[in-house]
Amino acid sequence: MRRVTFISDRHVGLVSAFPRVFPNNPHGFCFRHLMANLSDKFPAGSYLKDRIPYLFMCCAYSRTPEMYEFNMEILRSEGGDIVAQFLEDLPKENWCMAYFNGERFGEMTNNLAESFNNW
Repeated sequence: MRRVTFISDRHVGLVSAFPRVFPNNPHGFCFRHLMANLSDKFPAGSYLKDRIPYLFMCCAYSRTPEMYEFNMEILRSEGGDIVAQFLEDLPKENWCMAYFNGERFGEMTNNLAESFNNW
C-alpha cells in the first residue's frame, strides 16, 4: 500500500480526521503556519519577534534528535513560558524533521496547496 504524506495547517477537523481516514499515512504540520502562530505571540518590534521564530526553525529543520535537543534547549531558554505553552500540545513528530515518521521530500509547508487555493 502506498503511503502519502499530508501537510496541513493543524485545523481541528483535519487533525482529528487524518488518523481515522488515513491511519497509515504521516501527517505533518505546515511550518509556515506554525511560525506565524508563534511569531504572533510576541510584540511587534521586539527582538524576540524575529529571534524566536528563527530558533523554532532551527528545531524544525534539525536532522537528528541530538541536534533537535540542542536547538530546543536554546529556544526554551530564550522563549520562556510563551514558547513552553506553544509547544505543550505540539507533537514534535508532526513538525520536526528528526522525528517525522514519513518523508516530507524537503517540504515543510503547504505552500503549493495555498497557491492553488488563492488561484
